[in-house]
Amino acid sequence: MKIGLAAVVLMAASLGSDITVAAGDACLATANAMARACRFEAVDDYHKSTAFCENEEDVRGCIDAAASARNETFAECEEVLSERGNVCRTLGPAKYDPPFGEDHARQFVDPRAIGRTVQPNPYMPLIQGAHWVYQKPVVDEDGERVMETVTVTVTNRTKLIDGVRCRVVRDVVMVDDELVEDTDDWLAQDRSGNVWYCGEEVKDYEYTEGDRPELPELVSRDGSFKAGQGGAKAGILMFAAPQVGVTYREEADWGNAEDLSEVISTTASARARAVSCQGTYLKLRAFTPVEPGINGYKFYAPGIGSILEISHSGERLELVRYSIPR
Repeated sequence: MKIGLAAVVLMAASLGSDITVAAGDACLATANAMARACRFEAVDDYHKSTAFCENEEDVRGCIDAAASARNETFAECEEVLSERGNVCRTLGPAKYDPPFGEDHARQFVDPRAIGRTVQPNPYMPLIQGAHWVYQKPVVDEDGERVMETVTVTVTNRTKLIDGVRCRVVRDVVMVDDELVEDTDDWLAQDRSGNVWYCGEEVKDYEYTEGDRPELPELVSRDGSFKAGQGGAKAGILMFAAPQVGVTYREEADWGNAEDLSEVISTTASARARAVSCQGTYLKLRAFTPVEPGINGYKFYAPGIGSILEISHSGERLELVRYSIPR
């Protein structure tokens, strides 16, 4: 038996409550569509789990646990929908269609000219060879206190993405001496000095105790996206002249990468191990609707870049040293 599209939409809506959408409101329509996808995924995961349960000793208990997990996911779907609705009320109903791609390629500078004939973004200088090192103490899964080190390097590599020449910025995360993440960020600067987020290739690693040799193994590429692929779109990562009160998308790959920033202050004060100053820093609130209620804060120094990130739990990732070619 075939089920029509209208029946499928009604079925998804019956699992939760969609937001009422006015004609032409692409933002809320997108939010509702993603909520329906979330609900269907919860049902799909539930039925897969029951298949495994049929082969367990305590079938009933296993199915009850799967149902509980499904219901928790339903609740999360509604929380995310509500948060996406809040984002839409802030950004407005228009389609998210930023001026990026082959038709707009002339509005972007050659990344190799930044720092030479092109002035770099003051808060995110994409100058080849620029290098930043950040650290924060964390507690690992064994309860031991370890040091997380994040090294960011503007490489000599470029990548053409959706017709725009982007600079490759490498971001490596180590916990003590173990590799945790190795990411290539693809960034481009337009002629107004704004830095765009064209995508990223994320590679997460884990170690298996007892392996010989014990080497990092690739376990996930979650979070990776590329503008122009699979519906993903670029966003502004850093304005050349941020305006207090402005909220903007850094990227849009629905359900995978939906980070946003809000400009809190351009005269903030902050301190990090490598630099400290009063009243001259940019402060952003970093958030995403897929993690409702979770806010982080980022501080940037003119001419240097990111100096401090404070997570929702209060962890401080501080700049400990940097080098920017002049």
